[in-house]
Amino acid sequence: MRRTIIYIAFLLYAFAAVAQVNVSAGLDSNTITIGDQVNLTISVSNADNAVLYFPTSDDFTQEGIELIQQVYDTTFDKSGLPVGFNQISTITSFDAGIDTIADLKVRCLMPDNSLIEMALDTIFLTVNDVAVDTTKAIKDIAGVLSVPYTFSDFFPWILLVVLLVGVAVLIYYIYKRVKNKKPILPVAKPVVVSPEEKALHELESLRVAGMWKKGLIKEYHTTLTDILRAYIESKMGIAAIEMTTDQILDSYSELRNMPEGSSEKLLQILSTADMVKFAKSEPLPNEHDRSLNYAVNFVQQTADTINQQRRAEEERKENNEPKTNNE
Repeated sequence: MRRTIIYIAFLLYAFAAVAQVNVSAGLDSNTITIGDQVNLTISVSNADNAVLYFPTSDDFTQEGIELIQQVYDTTFDKSGLPVGFNQISTITSFDAGIDTIADLKVRCLMPDNSLIEMALDTIFLTVNDVAVDTTKAIKDIAGVLSVPYTFSDFFPWILLVVLLVGVAVLIYYIYKRVKNKKPILPVAKPVVVSPEEKALHELESLRVAGMWKKGLIKEYHTTLTDILRAYIESKMGIAAIEMTTDQILDSYSELRNMPEGSSEKLLQILSTADMVKFAKSEPLPNEHDRSLNYAVNFVQQTADTINQQRRAEEERKENNEPKTNNE
């Protein structure tokens, strides 16, 4: 008796579970022309707590029916909860007649792990052949239609011509550059900085660094005289970098028409540096700045004088004028 009650209860539960799930199926149209496509929609509702298994491609084994694709869709209520699940199968047929779609099932795995199968009603699809009017005469196959040309037809050829012209121009350009012994790619001319511009820039950097204020007195005066020696060698042609102070002064004194007082400033700068480097003397604070100011003034004055002399020499050569006694 107890076993019978349990069995009846199980059947009632299964019936209730099946009653909760609603399954329906239908075609967009029950009639198509051979080769046309139609959608078979299977809809399941009230199954939000169950796992659904829709028919797969293997289930469409009916003769004459061909499955093209399957997509799935879900409908929601106003609160955003899913209330319906749809499988849309696109099918077609190439055999005229009435095709039968049967034995399709939807399987539901219920929350208690029980599996319920729900068979769909048999669906009939009428496939009509293409209508042919046999009373009319048979016509020949139509000839090939001529299509007017468009820009897209000519564009690849236009692009090819442009590329060929571009390659030809490039080859000619390279040939001319090589023939004239010029670099293929133009090389930017280096910026020419005059000796005085270089010296004045380095002297200003030395001023900003403030080396002597940091206790680097020897380094300060060594750098100062190195800048001045490089300027004299580059601007005046005197090998001042390798010369002693006396040799520099002797060579400088042989130059004509140098600015008045420039020799004394040069002597002051070099002798102060020698006292620091060799006698380990420490100049007064104002002597550090004075040497730098003298160096700036020396570069500016001598550069102006030498530039004027060179311009005058160039003008004299252009005019074929003889040298004066002052030159």
